[in-house]
Amino acid sequence: MTSGSIFICHSSKDKHFVEKMAQDLVDFGIDVWYDKWEIKVGDSIIDKVNSGIIKSSYMGVVLSPNSIKSRWVKKELNTGLIKEIKRKKVIVLPILYKPSQIPPLLSDKKYADFTKGYQYGLSELLDVFNLKLKQKGEKSKTKGHLYVDNILNNVIENNFIDNVFESND
Repeated sequence: MTSGSIFICHSSKDKHFVEKMAQDLVDFGIDVWYDKWEIKVGDSIIDKVNSGIIKSSYMGVVLSPNSIKSRWVKKELNTGLIKEIKRKKVIVLPILYKPSQIPPLLSDKKYADFTKGYQYGLSELLDVFNLKLKQKGEKSKTKGHLYVDNILNNVIENNFIDNVFESND
């Protein structure tokens, strides 16, 4: 991966948000390690995750009530924090998807706040990579799906999709 790469640490219960965010980051030219895209049938999950963490410049930790309870997220976060301490530079990027208890070791870090709106959070995250989110009406080099209509934004931001899937379990 290039110097503009990110490993996405998240709970699988937040996959709808994570996949959209990951695709938007890719559209901006950022190399994204997202488990769904990287781990294939027969692969060693632990080997793939370790490799992704090692090769990525950053670790984006998606924070939500689901991720705070996840043992996998805790293990990945611990690995990212150790990498940050050893390299003496910012590695772990908190991404607040839904209001939740911020882990103590992340409490002093500024986070990309998606609770204020998807585009707001994405803009904050893109700043790390020295990229800017285009304003509506500006020409964009991306695939164009960042400027979806208000209805789709409301569906995502109000967790309508999550609620539909949770009620059908």
